[in-house]
Amino acid sequence: MCLLLEEVLKQLAPERILEFLKANSIISTCKTCVCAQNMTLKKSARSLDGFVWRCGNCKKNISIRTKTFMEKSKLSLQKIFHIVFHFVFEAPISTTALYTGVDNKTVIQWYEFCREVCSGKMLRDKAPLGGPGFLQRVPDRSAATLEAVIIENVLPGTIVHTDKWASYRNLQQLGYIHRAVNQSTNFVDPETGACTNRIEAYWSRIKIYQTIFFSESESP
Repeated sequence: MCLLLEEVLKQLAPERILEFLKANSIISTCKTCVCAQNMTLKKSARSLDGFVWRCGNCKKNISIRTKTFMEKSKLSLQKIFHIVFHFVFEAPISTTALYTGVDNKTVIQWYEFCREVCSGKMLRDKAPLGGPGFLQRVPDRSAATLEAVIIENVLPGTIVHTDKWASYRNLQQLGYIHRAVNQSTNFVDPETGACTNRIEAYWSRIKIYQTIFFSESESP
């Protein structure tokens, strides 16, 4: 990741960050002053971001972060982008803190914010399988609970591979092509080809990932 990170940091000049924020509607492309005059973006050596909104009429300055998620942060825009970059590449908190020079507590807060943004986006754009993926914990494995989760997230007519757990027995009646495998005798059903090994292996990787990636944020 180091070589890629070095290349990314070269792109994080204040002007480029500003253009990115404007292009993605994170900051405004125009601003109106309280005196009702249009403001313009001006370079400012006193500003943490290198730019401010300035009114040519009353000379008032406004931070480009006003009314954005960065408004209360004291980190530079480059630091914030640096942390988000590490989050995207699933870097451990301690690694991000080391590369950015930011303390663990601050990295944890930004990671939590990034997770909230990602989960919120997925919930807003939620779709049955074929759209965004999903991971959902269930309070129990009763038929009522599992069927509700499957109906919400899987389109009728989908081939569903499961083990012989009794709670899955009604899936055929619910419009799914249900293929079950008896894991006590076969890993792959000899007749239907049903196999749950891949999803179980994937679930194991998710649990390992959660332990490594999130454990630091739960540490005292």
